[in-house]
Amino acid sequence: MTIRLFSVLLCCTLLPGCWLSDNLPAPPSAEFDFAKPIEKPLHFSAARKATWKLISPDSIHRGEITPFDISKLPSQNFNSTGFFPLAKPLQNIPFSYETLADTAFDIEKLPDYPLVWRTFLLGAFKKTMFGSPKIRAESVFTSYQYSDEQGLASNNVQSMLHTRNGLFWVATDAGLCIINGQQAELLPFNYGPIFAMAEDAEGLIWIRSRDNGVFVIDRKAGIQKQLPLAQGTDLRIDKKGLVWTGVNREGIFLLNPAHKTYKKILPWTAQPDLGVTRTMEDKEGRVWISNMTGGLNIVDPSSKKIKRLQDKNYMSSNSCFSLLERKNGDVYVGGQGNGLDIINIETGTLRHVDSTQGMRGGIIYNMIEDDEDRIWLATQRAGVYLLSKNLDSIANITRDEGLGDDRAWSLNKDSRHQIFVGTQIGGINVFPPQARMARHFSKKEGLLDVDVWGFLVDSKKRVWIGTYSGINIITPDKKIFRYVPDGGGRHRTDNIVQTGPDQFIVSDFGKGITIINEATHQAEHIGPKEGLPAVNISNLRKDSLGNIWAATLGGGIILFDPVRRTIKQLNHEAGLTSNMTWITTAMADG
Repeated sequence: MTIRLFSVLLCCTLLPGCWLSDNLPAPPSAEFDFAKPIEKPLHFSAARKATWKLISPDSIHRGEITPFDISKLPSQNFNSTGFFPLAKPLQNIPFSYETLADTAFDIEKLPDYPLVWRTFLLGAFKKTMFGSPKIRAESVFTSYQYSDEQGLASNNVQSMLHTRNGLFWVATDAGLCIINGQQAELLPFNYGPIFAMAEDAEGLIWIRSRDNGVFVIDRKAGIQKQLPLAQGTDLRIDKKGLVWTGVNREGIFLLNPAHKTYKKILPWTAQPDLGVTRTMEDKEGRVWISNMTGGLNIVDPSSKKIKRLQDKNYMSSNSCFSLLERKNGDVYVGGQGNGLDIINIETGTLRHVDSTQGMRGGIIYNMIEDDEDRIWLATQRAGVYLLSKNLDSIANITRDEGLGDDRAWSLNKDSRHQIFVGTQIGGINVFPPQARMARHFSKKEGLLDVDVWGFLVDSKKRVWIGTYSGINIITPDKKIFRYVPDGGGRHRTDNIVQTGPDQFIVSDFGKGITIINEATHQAEHIGPKEGLPAVNISNLRKDSLGNIWAATLGGGIILFDPVRRTIKQLNHEAGLTSNMTWITTAMADG
């Protein structure tokens, strides 16, 4: 057994289900500092004489023979990626940006008003130690979870921000927390719900409190400023350093910190309850504005117009909650209950992703694109969705797959390219990049049992997995087969050994061994009535001669020759120190 295979086996033994991957990355705050080993002299005990007890071949009777044909075993398609093809392909709908209804609008001609701030001292921060995360391995998308168990102020995470200096700001319903490695600091101020944070060019942190306006935190100076505004949830700093923040029923306030002024962009529809949910600047300099009830408005500085995009034109819904521009120019608009709209002005196309493609979940609160060009969607009721790069498949991570909660508020990405998901009652889940993530699968993907005991990669590159309920065989063509030795009951399959091109020996703890011969399509079970002297087999090893060494719990060591069908036994009566043996090994010289 190679070191790599042994490490995989160890993971499968210690954790529920099965891991098939490279090493899992350490948590962001992990430190490795081990003491030097202690050296002590080693003394061997006196030699004991041991004699093999030979059991005659005549006493090893034929066991129970059952058919074994992999092609006829129960099977299903095996999916280790977590992605499934969309139930229905996306349809391209012609989209004409130029023909959208518009209104003349010149942002430069709006009047300026002075910014009037209130200034406060930050006060002394409450410091706590931040514990190691919990590994969540219920899904192929293995993650770390941070919650109040690790020192988070609350499990209700409303928004997150990674700053350039490596700090991680987390807004919760119990306060604003700053995490620096294994240390966490809680700011002694009641901001109320915070759903947006941003860092400016000077390293100042801007916060949009839903109820208390805008705050600017200057940690170096030890002060913070407040701009009282009516309710709002969005804040964004654009390429020029201007700050955009939505105000319910009042439109958008555009703050200019350098000039200490602001402009007020009034609602441009007749709806008095217009609520701005998000603003976004695309690569052409157009500003997209999503609204709770008014659809989309696009501020186009080049044409000095505001374009209006609503469901009567193209949109799935006038309730828009999130915006994202991809690298290819697609603009994603997350709605309420009607899925996702994908717009590309340059190609003149519009596409919808909704329940017909397999996506549900109510409001799409947030979106982010990862390093593999996949889109992560945080939803109101269905956890997190992932859309593949080519928009041909989708994955879903919910509470059942290890997410802290099915209500996912926010998404963020750090300098290590990890995706952070903030949930309502489950804290934060951290998903490492695919190249550094352990791959995990369980019963959902076809595994007989999450209690995994044995592993083998055979000469045909098939993966044999021994579980407490039988054997799974994963073939290179992405099929997973199920084999239960006698058709039912519990079978702790600890070891699987290949003894020839088509022959395998499997230990069935408490019942004996099973010899599988693919060439003859037969499986033969050998137990106590066939002459096996012990059945609680804890370990199997094959030596260079093809013999099988079995360690047993209570029966000492058994040496089985599958060709001559002979058995030798070494136990306490024959000179072995104990009949309780756990592991055997075969040396290179046999």
